[in-house]
Amino acid sequence: MRLFIAEKPSLAAEIAKGLGSATKKTGYFEIGNDIVTWAYGHVLRQKNPEEYNEKYKVWKMEDLPIIPSAWELVVSENCRPQFAVIKKLILQ
Repeated sequence: MRLFIAEKPSLAAEIAKGLGSATKKTGYFEIGNDIVTWAYGHVLRQKNPEEYNEKYKVWKMEDLPIIPSAWELVVSENCRPQFAVIKKLILQ
């Protein structure tokens, strides 16, 4: 199986069209042994300061600059369903 991850749904549709006769599934296209899925918007975002530590919800001069020991990413709320589809397809 080949998995193509496009930047956005319209690009995924064009890739699927180029690969042949596609069957649309929830969150992806299936073309023979090939799968074309897509992301959209900013699927991942950096954590907000208060997600690292509640004390950063209100910034104080003595806390600045806020630099975490390790930068962390979280899935954007509106992208969770499509992220789950992409993750499932990658892990197949």
